[in-house]
Amino acid sequence: QALEAEKIAGEQRGFADEQREIADTRRQQAEANEKSAREQSQLALSTLTSVVNDLQGGLRDVPGGGEIRRRLLTTSLEKLQSVSTQFLEQSAVDRSTWQALTDMGDVILTFGTGEAGSGIPEPKSELLAEQKSAVTLAESYYRRAFEIAKTLVEADPNDAQKQRDLSVSYNMLGDVFLNIGRTEAALAQYEDGLKIRRALAEADPDDLQKQRDLSISFERLGDVLMRLGRTEEVLDQYEHSLKIRRALADTDPSDAQKQRDLANALQRLGNVFQKLGRTDEALARYEDGLEIRRGLAEADPSDAKKQREMSNSVSKLGDIYLTLGRTDDALAQYKDSVKISRSLAEADPNDLQKQADLSTFQSLLGDVFRNLGRTGEALAQYEDSLKIRRFLAEADPRNAE
Repeated sequence: QALEAEKIAGEQRGFADEQREIADTRRQQAEANEKSAREQSQLALSTLTSVVNDLQGGLRDVPGGGEIRRRLLTTSLEKLQSVSTQFLEQSAVDRSTWQALTDMGDVILTFGTGEAGSGIPEPKSELLAEQKSAVTLAESYYRRAFEIAKTLVEADPNDAQKQRDLSVSYNMLGDVFLNIGRTEAALAQYEDGLKIRRALAEADPDDLQKQRDLSISFERLGDVLMRLGRTEEVLDQYEHSLKIRRALADTDPSDAQKQRDLANALQRLGNVFQKLGRTDEALARYEDGLEIRRGLAEADPSDAKKQREMSNSVSKLGDIYLTLGRTDDALAQYKDSVKISRSLAEADPNDLQKQADLSTFQSLLGDVFRNLGRTGEALAQYEDSLKIRRFLAEADPRNAE
């Protein structure tokens, strides 16, 4: 009987081992299937959004392309919604999934509303139906990404990269709230993101990326406070950002990105001083910013973006000169802006933004001519500006101003 019992026990152990092997095999297969499904879903999303993004960018400045972009957006959102459902419901909580979700939200928010995911969106009086759909879809990606980032931080609160990812998710949700007009909710998100980035920067003051991240958070918070009309608080945020940008630029004066960041910070601060009526301080910031942007544009004359930013800075300086009653100086600045923007528009006549810039600066130049009593020259600028505006309205009637 003992031998029989031992035999039975052995068979049971063998059966149990066999069942464990089967269970392990099934578990491994399930994990492999889940990974494969996640990768396939991610690949499908990546491919679709890449195609859509390329088409959207290619049509952005084509005359008459506005309606085509809108139809493309509507169709693409429907496809993205159906393809993305499985991906959004994935149980995987890892950084690659967080990154994919964040990238998807950025793409949708960018081509859906015309706003880049890395900056404060401009206020709009009303979003079109397809734009609202884009914001809603982007929010679903960002919320899931936020949940993942928060879970990863809770599991390992000392991991700086996970903390940074969470701060990015806070900022992205802030962008969504701004797009739908929930400015106070956006402010709360940016404040949470700033709190994380301040801690990271203070813990590692020699890490230039962490310092730049912090300066961006100060800048974003200032932008939102400006929209809320809390101008004095804006000044504090922008000054913090400027201090960091100066320090970063000093570490490598030949780094064009650091110099551009500094010029942006100077212009933002100049805008606040101008709004507060502190014109001399605004003038000093604008002059410093223009000096940097002129240097960047002269170092890379083929870079249209640098040329456009210089043109905008020149125009800002003209605005200040007008406020100070220095009309002749303002005239010189606006002429310079028109010259630069005309060169850019002629080099790329299908770029609607460059055409709009030229029209704006021509109108400003016309205003100065009119104030100086030079009516004929004012009329010529207004006529040229109007001609461009008509072209823009015909190219995209729904965006006509």
